[in-house]
Amino acid sequence: MKLHVWNAFASNNSGSYTIVGRFEEEEQAARVAAELKEVLEAHGVWWDAANSERKEPERPSPLDVFIQKHGLTAGEDIGGWEDWPNYSGKQAPEAWAIGHQVFVHHDYTLTLPRTLGEFIYARGGRVETELDHAHHPLVSIFELWKGQHGQEETSSLLEALVEELNAEDGPLVTGVDGKVRPAWKEGDGFGEPMLRVGAVFEELPTSYTAVERIARRHHLHISVKVFEAWPDTDPLAFLRPCQPPLKRERTAPPPA
Repeated sequence: MKLHVWNAFASNNSGSYTIVGRFEEEEQAARVAAELKEVLEAHGVWWDAANSERKEPERPSPLDVFIQKHGLTAGEDIGGWEDWPNYSGKQAPEAWAIGHQVFVHHDYTLTLPRTLGEFIYARGGRVETELDHAHHPLVSIFELWKGQHGQEETSSLLEALVEELNAEDGPLVTGVDGKVRPAWKEGDGFGEPMLRVGAVFEELPTSYTAVERIARRHHLHISVKVFEAWPDTDPLAFLRPCQPPLKRERTAPPPA
């Protein structure tokens, strides 16, 4: 007699998806982000309506129409079952712009359509980063550069930035993942940003725009790098100890 034993584990195996594009002009980045936001939201409504009726979605979808309009690569599966969020409370990916960069992100999906990167290139930009199916925390590094019209003295400006970012309602307090403590460090020479700030945020668009608002108030340019953290390590160790230090006790983030 033979006995056969199988041991299996199953899950929907979804992760986060993020793509970052860059354009020469900020206005172009803002236009591209707005176009992507519009079509992604429309496609999300279309997809949810089709799923609520438990039937195969009827084509063309909003994404199909968008692809045809811009001369992009079509395909039957684009924006379909394995190419669109199915197990999340968020109906569609989020799209937004920060300076010269365009971001598209969803926190729980198998993947997202290749159309996103193709459209960025078609509109004259280039893809800087694509994180497809990330299971570990996303680390955001903000590089703050002094603009031509910035008049504040550097040391006082650095202190003001750190205090504002860490205020009780600041983005390094209200929107961070409590498992990874934010960190920052001032640049140390030619070709370096004035300040680097790192954090793991719970809601990328909200926190990114909050950091940008603070930077803009001080006439600073901003650039963002995003990467997936390695497990069981401090992804911001290279920014510790924080400089300049806070002049007060840091406010603890609100409980989850």
